Amino acid sequence: MPGYDKIKHGVKMKQFPLLQSSRLILRKISEQDREQMFRIRQDQDINHYIDRPPLKSEKESQALITKIDAGIENDKWIYWGIGHKESSELIGTICLWNFSEDKTSAELGYELLPDFQKKGLMTEALEAVIDYAFLTLHLKDLKAYTHRDNERSSRLLERFDFTVQENSSEESENMIYRLHNEWE
Repeated sequence: MPGYDKIKHGVKMKQFPLLQSSRLILRKISEQDREQMFRIRQDQDINHYIDRPPLKSEKESQALITKIDAGIENDKWIYWGIGHKESSELIGTICLWNFSEDKTSAELGYELLPDFQKKGLMTEALEAVIDYAFLTLHLKDLKAYTHRDNERSSRLLERFDFTVQENSSEESENMIYRLHNEWE
């Protein structure tokens, strides 16, 4: 595949992977997304189930984008901005990160502005990223953490045959979902 150095599991990216679905473009986040990233990261509905402080300013949003870029450059994660094909405006994010040392598994994370939820958009984004993870990166499995009360996220993962593996600890409010690569 052009733009990639193939290795047994995972890839060393030469260029950022642009993914598409019927309605979405999954692309690299840029400085122009600063305002939308701020909106996403301070939204109470999105952050309700995520243990992270909301961003306080667009300056913090810019620092986050810089951090995301650095992680991409250092092969720590692949962090896509989700945009509609018509406008490409940032409406959410989806990422592969926390790669295992041998690059055979990764964690999946995602978020979507409430105005765009319940429309099948995250289903499209997740399908594109799962295909990329298994067919291009040749990962053996994916892991996703979701809050035990986040029923929509759980249903989304279960739609793709993720199964609950374990709780991260007895006190944790997160459930760990896992999907094994059936093509590997």
